[in-house]
Amino acid sequence: MMRAVADTMALISTNIEEQQRLEVLARQTTPASSSAIELELSGVKHWLSAESLPAASNACQVRVFGAWELRVWSQELEDSTVALFKSNKLQFAWQGSGLITTGPLKSGEAGTDMWTRFDGPPAGTDLDGDGVPDVLIYDYTGGMHCCATVKHIMCSDPPVLTAQISAWHHSPSYRDIDGDGRYEMIICDSTYAYWNTSYAGSPKTEAIFRIRNGHYELAGDLMRQQAPSPGQIQATIKELHGRLSRYDEFIARRKKDPDSNRKLTEEEQADEDFFLDQGWHDDSLHLSSPVWDFLLELIYSGQVESAVNALDSIWPASKPNKVAFANDFLGIMQESWYAPHLPWFNEVEKEFAHRYPPPSSQ
Repeated sequence: MMRAVADTMALISTNIEEQQRLEVLARQTTPASSSAIELELSGVKHWLSAESLPAASNACQVRVFGAWELRVWSQELEDSTVALFKSNKLQFAWQGSGLITTGPLKSGEAGTDMWTRFDGPPAGTDLDGDGVPDVLIYDYTGGMHCCATVKHIMCSDPPVLTAQISAWHHSPSYRDIDGDGRYEMIICDSTYAYWNTSYAGSPKTEAIFRIRNGHYELAGDLMRQQAPSPGQIQATIKELHGRLSRYDEFIARRKKDPDSNRKLTEEEQADEDFFLDQGWHDDSLHLSSPVWDFLLELIYSGQVESAVNALDSIWPASKPNKVAFANDFLGIMQESWYAPHLPWFNEVEKEFAHRYPPPSSQ
């Protein structure tokens, strides 16, 4: 699964191949027969003609921009329909599940969790400043936190599917971060979900992409601006030391009194069991997910040296296996959808190889 989803990186960092792009959304009024269309619009059940569309008055979202009109008919997590018109002529329409676009619901519609979870400008906004309006269609499968796909459609003549983003656990948001009038996409890297922890404890590490002429480009300079201050770094290291001390207290208490857990209340026992079950650990050390969440925050903001220094500072000198953890952590980063594309990721690999060489290379 991870490798298949990792292919998304190539898709959003470059345009879809020309032969797949030009005809993808070009006035589809009959069921699609092109394998390229079926591949690129995964989740589409079938194409619709104008005659088979629901009544316009029943649409839950209607967005008019210039000669264009976008209509969405959607019942949460059930069959949904999206149709784009230009000068009252149907350009394309398809049916899927959980489809919705950005912007407000039609007046009088009650909002739901699905309809309020997407953060972006209204449909028809020119996202990348090329003078052509854009539309974002969100496709949410309805799990507790999975899975979300975003289709970015450029309203050219004919309309073009310029990118499809598999966001997996977290729907991306679109904001103008640097104030240049063009939007960036902020997306969580879901690679780290469930790595040695529960979903709730998993890091929500963000990557930022610029959108330029239909291209999604990793914005390393903007990610560097998100870096924590030296004071914040030291405060977090102090907090993480407290978490390590809590594990030592558990172990010391159980060694002193093997039956001590029987004296805990049911709630205390559940809390302790959860704490001990979650995290990277060996016989002498327990690291909870806030440790690598913090390290990822530093690495994704370009503070590579600060990250390895923080790991060295957090790790108690008397505890073994720091090299084992460091190499496990580097391994999951190398499987990431976005980390290997960071401009400074070579520095990450070199620094880890220098400070934490695996036993086979020593």
